[in-house]
Amino acid sequence: MKVSVIIPTLNEEKNITKNLKAIRAQKTDFEVEIIVVDGGSKDKTVLLARKYADKVVTEHIHTIAAGRHIGALVAEGEILVYTDADTIPQKNWLRNIVSVFKDKKVVAAYGWIIPL
Repeated sequence: MKVSVIIPTLNEEKNITKNLKAIRAQKTDFEVEIIVVDGGSKDKTVLLARKYADKVVTEHIHTIAAGRHIGALVAEGEILVYTDADTIPQKNWLRNIVSVFKDKKVVAAYGWIIPL
């Protein structure tokens, strides 16, 4: 199984590295694809994101909703997980979210995040 984590960004150079490292450090038994969707950052957000993300794409509407939508369009995962760049997911965040989908009646889930 593949899970796509979609992160909309705009001028998040202070936060993006911590966020992406925390996602990369997740303990999982499934493949994780990280997608950063940038809304036109004027700082080093995109440069930093390219170090850790699998895909970095740009959206031109400049909203979080547009970023999430564009991320979903390029995602290859069976499950889409959204978070913001100014958060630090707990170490079992993805595993906990994905585990509930073993029940075929589940269509959505969420997990706790710690804002920076």
